[in-house]
Parts: sequence; structure tokens; C-alpha cells
Amino acid sequence: MRWEDGQASMRGVRNRRKSVGSRLGVRVWLGATALLCSSALSAAADPAFGHWMTENKRAIVEISPCDAGSPLACGRIVWSIAPHHPDGRLKTDAQNPDPALRNRPICSLPLISGLEAAGTGAWRNGTIYNARDGSAYAVQIEAEGDALAVRGYLGLPLFGQTQTWTREPGPREGCPTG
Repeated sequence: MRWEDGQASMRGVRNRRKSVGSRLGVRVWLGATALLCSSALSAAADPAFGHWMTENKRAIVEISPCDAGSPLACGRIVWSIAPHHPDGRLKTDAQNPDPALRNRPICSLPLISGLEAAGTGAWRNGTIYNARDGSAYAVQIEAEGDALAVRGYLGLPLFGQTQTWTREPGPREGCPTG
């Protein structure tokens, strides 16, 4: 009898260990899942993300993560006041220094790339593209309420220019992508 009691007792210890281990595993899994979800939600909720009307009111730029799960932020044109030439042809990135990219439509054109998070609503060390002359500059952005300070510069931010973009509810109609 004793041996059987001991065997039953050891089974109980093993089952309790499994139970504690599986509960611990579930807790670790839930904690990791919650952490991943909260960081994804915090990235999605960054005040700099959204749609922004440029200072000259000629385009709306969408700022968002560059790719799903990317720690970098990018911006692309989602609306233009004049996406077509007077003859009806779609405007393209005609001034791009790379001839292979000159046929890209202005609508959906990548304008900002490679921004690194520098705090809530603040992003640094990116590049902004000027489609008017095909040049690129370093850029940093910072959101405050419905305003986005966009500073383009060469070398040091001290030697740059800041524009203030205003938040928009979303893109407008009239910006075809093809």
C-alpha cells in the first residue's frame, strides 16, 4: 500500500508541477502578447501618424510606419491639388535624378523615408524628397496637436527650414494612383 501511496503522491507532485509550469507559460505568453500589442498600438497611435496638409496646401501626406512592424516612419503623397497636367496626363516624378523613377505618379509618391523615433510624436534622421527639383534633404518631424513641424536641412538641423503642416481627417478624392 505504501508504495502505491508514494506513487500516487509523486503523480500529484508531477501534476502540480505541470500545472504551475503551464500556468507560468500561459502568463509569460500573455505578457509577451500584451507587450507586442501595446507597442504596436502605441506606434499606431503616435501623434505624428496620420494625414497632413503641406504648408502650401498643395498636397496631403500620410505619415505611417514604413512597413508593417517597421520601427521606421515614412510619408507618401495621398492627395495633390493638381495631379494632372492641363492636357489630362497624370503628373509624374519627372525631375527625379534616377531616370527609371521619372514615370512614378506624384500621387502615392514616397516623400519621406527612414524616420527614427525620438520620443512620442518626434522622429529624426529621415530623408525628405523634393519632387520639384529631384533633391533630397535630411528631415526631422515633431507633432504637437494638429500641427506637424517638418524641418528639412543639409548637414545640421540648424541650417534648415521648418514648415508647419496641419492635420487632415484623411485623403481627399482626386488623386489617382495609376
